[in-house]
Amino acid sequence: MHRIKITVLKKTYFKEIADKYRSAEKEVCQQFQEGQEFITEENSPYGPPNNFCPFAWNDIYKFFFVLKQEGLFSADMKDDHSVIACCTDGVRPVIFKIERIR
Repeated sequence: MHRIKITVLKKTYFKEIADKYRSAEKEVCQQFQEGQEFITEENSPYGPPNNFCPFAWNDIYKFFFVLKQEGLFSADMKDDHSVIACCTDGVRPVIFKIERIR
């Protein structure tokens, strides 16, 4: 098993969609900070890192699992040991880089 690093690259917010459809939470995600890193150890369980949003974890887990099991992502990544993914919050998604630590 490998260590995996999850880095918060960007938090986004679509104000026009929020104004039209949401009654609350009209701001970027408060769970994460840009540049924040989470590192899992080699033999750690497959659950989310401490203090990781369970909804975001559900969205990115498949990428985490592939990298943890020595899989590769070669489609358009410069490094096949990493992938860019995001949570599926349509108003305030968070973009992550998930990478295998060599």
